[in-house]
This record gives sequence, structure tokens and C-alpha cells, in this order.
Amino acid sequence: MPASKATTASGLDREATRENLSETRRRAQLILFLGREFCTLRRVKTRSFFLLGLFSVGLSCTACSKKEAPPAPASPVTSVTPAPSAAPVQPVKAPAQAAQPDAELGIAWTDPADWKREAPKSMMRKAQYVIPAAAGDSEAAELTVFYFGPGQGGGVEENINRWTGQFKDLKKEAIQRSERAVNDLTQHVVEVESGTYSGTSMGPHAPPTAPKESQGLLGAVVEAPTGRYFFKLSGPSKTVKAGRESFFKLLDSIKAKSAG
Repeated sequence: MPASKATTASGLDREATRENLSETRRRAQLILFLGREFCTLRRVKTRSFFLLGLFSVGLSCTACSKKEAPPAPASPVTSVTPAPSAAPVQPVKAPAQAAQPDAELGIAWTDPADWKREAPKSMMRKAQYVIPAAAGDSEAAELTVFYFGPGQGGGVEENINRWTGQFKDLKKEAIQRSERAVNDLTQHVVEVESGTYSGTSMGPHAPPTAPKESQGLLGAVVEAPTGRYFFKLSGPSKTVKAGRESFFKLLDSIKAKSAG
């Protein structure tokens, strides 16, 4: 090959080589530039996310700090111990004063001076009295007053027969009956001077009391505008007999209460 042609070929090769190197450098620079931009972009995103997280935490803390404070505890209630109630007043004898054993009663009467009025032992009893034992008797007698409401408590004969039926083998002639009209009220009276009291049951499942000899009875069914009232005095015969005068004084004092 001529020398001129060889020289030309080698020059073309060197030129091509330089162009390849330049292209390679440009590509390398582009790759480096893109890499730096990518890294920069990642740092920016990371920083943005970090700042956004901080902002969210700040909002949460602000919301927490704005929560309402818990209500103040209520002031303690001071317990007050009620003062002890006064002892119940025991009924006293009031010979000149009408007894008021129950507000629902439509009648009133005067307590005998020698009797002691007590608190009733049951709700069925509207009044209760103790008659002191007479000489020769070891027990006191008792007067009880019953009232069950208008039209309640049974009829006159029903109750009187029940009272006299509580005596064992009581003869008919031993029962004295009478009727009285006092203060416009009718009173049905029954008397048993002495007999064996067979005892009564204190409840549907309770055994009857033991029979007692030499027992007496004074009873009265008083008919009033508000219904029938039942007065029953029973106990040792001597004591019942000694209390007979006071019993009739009580019956004489019974009056119907004025309406209103």
C-alpha cells in the first residue's frame, strides 16, 4: 500500500477513536448527572415525609393538650346522724278526757280512772286496758276494743255467741243479756259471772291457751253510724266483777264523733 493511503487510514482510525471516547465521556457524565439528581430527589422526598410526620405529631400533641380537664371532684357529703327519737310517751289515765285510740274511729269515750290504757298488742285492737287484780285473784283482767270498718267484723249475735262459746260447758242461764240506748247509740251487752274459759288460739297455726277456771266476761257490741265496735272485758271472775261499775261508766261515756 502506498504510504499516503496508510497515513490517511491511521488518521481516520484515531479520529474515530477520539469520537468514541468523547461519546463515552458524555454518557458517563449523563449517568453521573442523573444519579446525582436521583439522589437529590430521594433526599427531598425523605425530608418532605419527615417534615410531614413532624407536622402530624405536632397536631396530635396540640389536640391532646386541648382536651377538657377532668371535672373537679364533688365536695364530700357530710353525713348527719339523726338525733335519737324521744322515747314513746306511755298512755296515762285520763278520767276526764275522752280517749282517742285511733284516728279512724267514729266514736270516743272516757277512760276509767282506775284502769291503765296500754299500747294495743295487735293491729286489730284499737284500744287496750289493764284492770288491776282484785283481792283473791293472782292475775289482772283485760279490756280490748275492736273495730274493722263499716259493715265489717260480723253481726251482733255472731260475736256474742263466739264470746260465750269460749267458755266450757256454760249453761244458758249463766249468760245475761241486755240492750242499752246511750247517746243515740245502741249497745248490746253480755255478762258471764264465772265459768271455765276454754282458751282461744292466738293464730291459725298456734295451739290454744290452756283452760282457766273461775273466769268472767263483760262484753258489749256498740252500733254507731260508722259501724260496730266491740268491747270485751275478760279475766278472773272477782276482778271482772270488781271492774263492772267502771265498765258501764265507760259504756255510758261513748259518743259518736261529730262529722267534719
